[in-house]
Amino acid sequence: MNDFDYTISQRIKSELEKRNLKQCQLVAKCTEIGMPIAQSDISKICSGKKSLSAYQLASISIVLNLPMDFFVSGENRLREDFCNPHDSDTLHDGNKSNKEMACYVGDFHMYYLSTAEDEDKILHGILHVEEEGEFYGLRLDLDTGVKDISDKTIIKSYVGRILVSDSLGAAYLILKNEIIGEVCMVCIRHRSYNTKQAECRMGLGLTVSAGDVKVPTVHKVLLVREELSNQALGNICPFMKMAGNDIYIDVEKFEKLLAEMEKENPDKSEEISRLLNYAVKKSFYDVSVDILRKQTSLNREEFAYFVARIYQEAECAINYKIASSDDLRVYESVQINRGKEQKFDRRGSPPLNEEK
Repeated sequence: MNDFDYTISQRIKSELEKRNLKQCQLVAKCTEIGMPIAQSDISKICSGKKSLSAYQLASISIVLNLPMDFFVSGENRLREDFCNPHDSDTLHDGNKSNKEMACYVGDFHMYYLSTAEDEDKILHGILHVEEEGEFYGLRLDLDTGVKDISDKTIIKSYVGRILVSDSLGAAYLILKNEIIGEVCMVCIRHRSYNTKQAECRMGLGLTVSAGDVKVPTVHKVLLVREELSNQALGNICPFMKMAGNDIYIDVEKFEKLLAEMEKENPDKSEEISRLLNYAVKKSFYDVSVDILRKQTSLNREEFAYFVARIYQEAECAINYKIASSDDLRVYESVQINRGKEQKFDRRGSPPLNEEK
């Protein structure tokens, strides 16, 4: 085996180790797609004793959902496919002298509302963030919620990079799926965490809508370390819509909601009833979430629950930004559910005015 072939074989071996995928499992998957490779050949390829054919490389590339160029050209080629900061002082892709992105290492559960028209369901994926040499790589395995003819769930896989801009306080997650020719980006608010990990972040995703009508689409994306239960998803679903702080809600619906909140919080009944004074009544109520927040002593979890219920009933203005309040309300909604299912360990949790 020459040096070129040996390099390809070691890249395959390294990718199997990263995914904790055994050689026998790779053989089985190659057989499943109709491009079988003998177990003995895989063993010799990974040990550097045998060069692989174009057919074998194509089979392995399809199974691992990576382009053949990845194994032929290596990391530098993939890096150029996305973006190279060219030693920028403010844009980092994981330079060894700067650990701005170390807080993102590990796995996130990614949630977002389906971008298909007339479809109101939350999609779930696992986002893997890991250091790869001089940069940080991404791999997203997305459950499409659709099954194939053999009743197996269809998983779409993406690879990509994460970049951080210090001056703009933003992190960019750039992902691509070679098979369907899709590139998408998620932009989130970035803050330096030192030794802390980013636990929960809302971001804006830019992609192409699903279904027959494919148009550029912006949607909210939630990244959270722990998988959410169905109850937690119900709590955060209203916040996944493209809604902002100014909410337009039918008069009867808002008054009914306040009456329900009064019954649920009898010790704050008078205070809640006064919230009507801070909403602009037209043929609907024009409600500013920020103003309501200042006029009530509901704790953070109670207020997040209250706002979620308003969102469920409201006709909301379209919103194209992610503010610190978005991150905070979703985080608090997650904690409501976590507190009901298990005792929440608050050690190390920041004060109210600090970010999660």
